[in-house]
Amino acid sequence: GGRIQCTVKSIHVYLFEGVLLEGSVYMLENFSVALNSAEFKPTMHEFRLFFKRETQVRLIEDSSIPINGFSFVDFSEILNEKNKESHLVDVIGVLTGKGELIEYKRDGKACNYIVIELENLEGGIKLCCTLWEDFAHLFLKNLEEENTNTYVVVLQFAKMKFFKGSVGVSNTTYNSKLFVNAKIPGIEDFHMRLKSSETQQCVQFSQLIDAKYVSPE
Repeated sequence: GGRIQCTVKSIHVYLFEGVLLEGSVYMLENFSVALNSAEFKPTMHEFRLFFKRETQVRLIEDSSIPINGFSFVDFSEILNEKNKESHLVDVIGVLTGKGELIEYKRDGKACNYIVIELENLEGGIKLCCTLWEDFAHLFLKNLEEENTNTYVVVLQFAKMKFFKGSVGVSNTTYNSKLFVNAKIPGIEDFHMRLKSSETQQCVQFSQLIDAKYVSPE
């Protein structure tokens, strides 16, 4: 299967907001197709779908379609800049470090973020991930609520960030999703592979001393 972006314009939201439910499967008819020219593209597909007033939506049962539809990108691909910055990516890794919650002012408004470090299962490659605003607080809340030594973190629809020679990922304001030790397919599979890998034996959760890897944007 594959993923394609689908957009409901503001003038049509009232027609579909009470019909569409996240996690459900639908069959669509009578929609528009256009080139995907969005600044940050949630999928690699060159086209995107648009709902119209005449679009028909029908709820169906199809267990073959994954609910979350993760499409994880290898850390090496991100660090080698093989993925275009305009495309959003899914990343998964075990938490190996986190910085402090950083607070600053932007245009007179108080803002905050936190930088964390993730490690993959292939070769111990590490990736810096910046979580902004609500995502930072959600991450810290998950750590407080679950007392464990191992945290598997997924940031879905993350944007790549280049700053002062460093490459990492961060959440977007509206597209991204954050999962920490979630009991869902894909993440549970990673947990199982982690338990049987050498990475599990050497995971060390540490405090990042200098975690300002990205610009506050």
